[in-house]
Amino acid sequence: MGLVHYGPNMPLDKLPENKLDEVLDRARSWKIDLEMGTLGIEPERLRQQLRFAKRIGAILLKTTLGCPDGSIPMRVEIESCLRAVLDELAEGGIRLAIDNSHIPAQELNEILESVHSPCVGAGLDTAHPLALPEGWRTSI
Repeated sequence: MGLVHYGPNMPLDKLPENKLDEVLDRARSWKIDLEMGTLGIEPERLRQQLRFAKRIGAILLKTTLGCPDGSIPMRVEIESCLRAVLDELAEGGIRLAIDNSHIPAQELNEILESVHSPCVGAGLDTAHPLALPEGWRTSI
């Protein structure tokens, strides 16, 4: 069994239906699980992406905390947005991973502890801490 992660730079939901069908057929025939990546944490955007993830059988949705203008929402807003989609995550059987590219590890950990859901976790990329800057050991 394999795994392919489609990031926001290659969004599956923007593919024409015939191309999407090809990807899904190939993934099934090769026994490949799919993961999706998106941008932002606005609840309606996440709900839309979760519906699509469920439709295609994706097991994970990974997102960033960055807004279109490049800003990062305040912690209280992040927590509120994440809590707003917990029911959809649980019902859909999909995990939400928060990318560590825009937030220090300690703050991300505090947010995840506050939200306290087995459906929400961190999506760690060991190269991202180089930009924050915090070492990979701190991030992990």
